[in-house]
Amino acid sequence: MKLLLAFLFISLSVVLATAQTPQQCGENEAWFDCESSSRNDCGCAGIAKADCIIGCMCKNGYCRDSWSSPCKKRECAHPFYN
Repeated sequence: MKLLLAFLFISLSVVLATAQTPQQCGENEAWFDCESSSRNDCGCAGIAKADCIIGCMCKNGYCRDSWSSPCKKRECAHPFYN
């Protein structure tokens, strides 16, 4: 019984530690658990909007032209988008 409890404790610890490990993202990207794609509007080609994206998104001040393109510096005069 003690062996089973020890195994369960170790398994739970590994799962929790893995869940909290930061994700690896590309240059000018950061991991988001739920982020709106609408913040990528200014200075980039149209990307379909989504309410909640889980994964690597461009950092503030950067955007991408398509989901597979790298994040680039925004070209926008409005300070809200930069």
